[in-house]
Amino acid sequence: MERSPATVEVRKDETTRLYEALIDGQVVGTLAYETTGGRVSLTHSFVDQDQRHRGVASALARYALEDLSQSHT
Repeated sequence: MERSPATVEVRKDETTRLYEALIDGQVVGTLAYETTGGRVSLTHSFVDQDQRHRGVASALARYALEDLSQSHT
């Protein structure tokens, strides 16, 4: 039985330097970033094993890239 697509919310936590993906209010994935000399590097991503193949990683990447493109224009 296939799972229906999840509604993924993404937020940025500048304190922990993480983009966080949430489903039903639970953090199910993260995308870490570092800022060095005005450059931002996306360094590591993780999605809970039971939430993979539901668009979580894609939502994280899309949000992070949009956020970075808006903050550096």
